Amino acid sequence: MNAKLVELQLFTTRCQELAANGRPAEALDFQIHGQQELNLVIQQHMVGFCGVPCPMFLPVFPLLDPHLAGHIADISAWPEVVNTKFFTLGFGRELVNAHGIQDPPKSVAEMMSNLENFSHLLREVSHQILEIYSENDGREFMISILEPIFTDYTKRLCRMEDSTAQKVKLEDYLERISLAGQLSQIVDEYKEQTEIKNGQELKNAKKWMNERVKDAIRASHRFVTDKMPNHGNFLHVLRFMEEALANENTKIALAMHVSDVNKETRIGHEISLLSSCLQENMSKCTMPYAPHEEQLVQLDSAKRNLKQLTRLLDARQIFDSEDGQSEKLKDRAIDDSLLPTLVAIGENLKIIKELGAKPKFDAESYHRTKDRYLAWKGTEFAVKFDSPGGLDDIFDAFTTLNSVNDFFRLYQHHFDQSLHDLIAKPSEEKKSLKEIGSYFVMKAAEHFRTHIGSLCKYCDETEAFTRLLEAWKNFVKNGELEKLFEISIKSYSNYDLLSDLKQIVVKAYEEFETNEAGGGAENDEESIENIERVIVEGLLESAKKPLAEKLKSMVEPPPLNFKSVAEMMSNLENFSHLLREVSHQILEIYSENDGREFMISILEPIFTDYTKRLCRMEDSTAQKVKLEDYLERISLAGQLSQIVDEYKEQTEIKNGQELKNAKKWMNERVKDAIRASHRFVTDKMPNHGSEVYKESVDMPKSALPTPQDFVVTATQNLLHLLRFWEEALANENTKIALAMHVSDVNKDLLESPDDDIIFVAILDKIASHIVKKLLQSINDVWLTDGKTATLSKGLVKEFLCDAEHLRDALLDLRSATHPNLDSTIEKLREQLKSMS
Repeated sequence: MNAKLVELQLFTTRCQELAANGRPAEALDFQIHGQQELNLVIQQHMVGFCGVPCPMFLPVFPLLDPHLAGHIADISAWPEVVNTKFFTLGFGRELVNAHGIQDPPKSVAEMMSNLENFSHLLREVSHQILEIYSENDGREFMISILEPIFTDYTKRLCRMEDSTAQKVKLEDYLERISLAGQLSQIVDEYKEQTEIKNGQELKNAKKWMNERVKDAIRASHRFVTDKMPNHGNFLHVLRFMEEALANENTKIALAMHVSDVNKETRIGHEISLLSSCLQENMSKCTMPYAPHEEQLVQLDSAKRNLKQLTRLLDARQIFDSEDGQSEKLKDRAIDDSLLPTLVAIGENLKIIKELGAKPKFDAESYHRTKDRYLAWKGTEFAVKFDSPGGLDDIFDAFTTLNSVNDFFRLYQHHFDQSLHDLIAKPSEEKKSLKEIGSYFVMKAAEHFRTHIGSLCKYCDETEAFTRLLEAWKNFVKNGELEKLFEISIKSYSNYDLLSDLKQIVVKAYEEFETNEAGGGAENDEESIENIERVIVEGLLESAKKPLAEKLKSMVEPPPLNFKSVAEMMSNLENFSHLLREVSHQILEIYSENDGREFMISILEPIFTDYTKRLCRMEDSTAQKVKLEDYLERISLAGQLSQIVDEYKEQTEIKNGQELKNAKKWMNERVKDAIRASHRFVTDKMPNHGSEVYKESVDMPKSALPTPQDFVVTATQNLLHLLRFWEEALANENTKIALAMHVSDVNKDLLESPDDDIIFVAILDKIASHIVKKLLQSINDVWLTDGKTATLSKGLVKEFLCDAEHLRDALLDLRSATHPNLDSTIEKLREQLKSMS
């Protein structure tokens, strides 16, 4: 082989010379020929390859070195020439075949020798590769060789069979642990050389090493447990273990195993503690000076600890063995034959969970299969629900699989479904709400008591009642009972609806009082003794929504178009009666707190809708209406004001859109009347002063003017108007509406205004419009562009005469002063003085 390498060295040198002298084509021919020769040498002499001295080996490698590409012109051809794949795969495979496991070893000594050869191979390859190549390139190339070698070797290890399994002794199993320690050192060296921290080769190695330790532990506890209660066997095991721990490789393997186990679970820690305790107890047992009784006690303690240790090891062993079955579990048919399997796996999982382990078994597959089985078992519920003892096997299955709460949930679900059937039965015949409700209360109470008896077979009475009560409350909460009312209240058109609902409550409470007299539960306590009351409370809760909708539909809305006071008064009376009846009867049917809240939830939307419609109501008589009609309509505002006060007292609502709507409508009725009143006077006054105030040459300068006819007529009309208002104030509702209006306008009033204050306030509002109309007529002539016009003294006197006449008339009627009128009178007097 050395001669062949010398020949290859000459090829290499010649190749380099040709490339350096600019003859790349010839260099390429030498390169190809040298590559082929090198492949042949390696394939024929692979076994002795690693024994070639480094100086002789070194010149060959430029044929594989990519740096030679710099001397070759045709770079694109280089990858086809330099092919190192054969070196990583072929070289590695040949090395394993030469130095690895070919036939299964027959003894520990043979296997130890094989591991030593393998270790030497890895060490030589890594050492020489790093000497031949540069640091970075060499390390990468070395890893590309070692990784497939190590992977193939560890795979073969894991597939290695034990032909001596039937004859092996405990001492042999303990001795084999040293092989795991030997391989552990090889692994550490491999990891250090390659810096590989995780890979299939390392997993294979760890699996093989752990199996050696597990085999020894399994053989040890069987050596004792298979022959218990022979205490001497346990002492033998401890002595064997002490002898095995004297071997350094065995100690390394055990330390690694305990460390690995501790990373996943507390089992390693538990075993370590138990082992220490066992060793301590057994050492005490063997003391020659210990009393016989004390020896027996210590030995008994050791046996208990050994049992616990065995339990831990068996749990791990059994649990780990379930890996294959977890896949089969997904495809198992769902029937009762599956139950024992699920129980066994569940118990195993429970043990592992107690130890804080992370299961290797597919726990999700178990839980899914368990859920599928329970779902299948649950389908029998509907068939066996009302059969005496029909649920026993279902309960046993759920209990065995620690799913008793799921059983009770299923029971609650089917109890809920059975309540649906009770709703459907009375609706088959047309009956009143009182009859339907009372029938349902009676049947539901019987249903409760029947199922309390059935459920008490699987739990105590308190729990049974609690679970059925929870199902009942969910039944009510989900709105199922509302259907009972939706059907029965359709035929009602009056307040008999509330009376019949009240009768259901009265009858149920009579039953409750009868039970209470016989030693039933306390008033506020929910129990099977007062189940009628519990059911009625559920009924009342479910009645709220359909009852509220029905009562809203019974409200007679205000007319779209106002036609007469009498029609509107009747509508308001009906509305007031409805509010009063609803509030009174709701508070009698429901408890105080719940009843008030429910009453408000009904009245508020009713009142809001009614007042909105009031505000949108149109007046089809607007063109024909008289002053007396407007004054009469104020009484409607007073009527609504009393309804508002009663509503506020019942609901304790002080502010809301419904109240704003009502106030707006009431104030509009008063404002309409005031507007009609002042127009009763002002419409007959001139729109422009020039129509009545004109310069006259015939008027003597010394003559005293008299008031204009329109001013005299206005004061007379005002006096006539006030008689209408006096008559209107005789109506109590009108007085209420006006008092409310005056109070809103005059916030300073501390008390409700009396008749005089109301009269003066209304007179002032009307008079202000009359004064404004007169002053407008005077200013049309007297002022031009904001400046005083040049007028005759007689015309100015007429202005003053009319203004003073109106002021004196208002004072006679007890009207308040009007600053704008007084100011105009004063200016007119000053102008007259200046003209004199």
